[in-house]
Amino acid sequence: MRLRLTVAAILLTLVAAAIWGPKYFNTHVRGNFREVVPGVVYRSSQPTAAQLARWQKRYGLKTVINLRGTDTSEYAEERSATDRLGLRQIDIAWPQNRLLTLADVRTLQAAVAGSPGPYLVHCGAGVNRSAAVAVLMAMAVGHQDYRVARVQLKSVHWGLHDADAWARGRFAEYEDYCRQNGLDTDGWTQFYQWLEKSER
Repeated sequence: MRLRLTVAAILLTLVAAAIWGPKYFNTHVRGNFREVVPGVVYRSSQPTAAQLARWQKRYGLKTVINLRGTDTSEYAEERSATDRLGLRQIDIAWPQNRLLTLADVRTLQAAVAGSPGPYLVHCGAGVNRSAAVAVLMAMAVGHQDYRVARVQLKSVHWGLHDADAWARGRFAEYEDYCRQNGLDTDGWTQFYQWLEKSER
């Protein structure tokens, strides 16, 4: 009986490691780090001080755009790290669990316009808010076609899910608009003009 319980416990541990291990590794160890615009824009989950130092050295980061605002348990450590490393930090309380708005996009535009790149954009897990902002920056900063930029909504790391419906929502509306009007999804200018019109 004891042997069976021991074997069951080991099997449960292995199953749990197989299910949650990749998510933990890719979010916390790897930092869900990925390139958005080569040499210019990168994204991640909440970075540690060590990760910031490593990424600054490797990618030449100059600005960190924190999408979580200042009311988090990790904020003090992050701010201390960016100050110590000479990184500019911009704190934006980007919307969570609601569709992005024109005002949100304009706040992001102002942040980028007033800060030097390369940029690191991060939220908590690097899945939803970071993905939405990565799509915008891929188009606006990287001049990528919408179809190319939209790939940022898909996860590239094992164990992490794609961006949630609320993070994809405004892009889904844009795609519907283009489809209904026989338009190509094109790039930043068309997307931004649509967003302006959609909120009038």
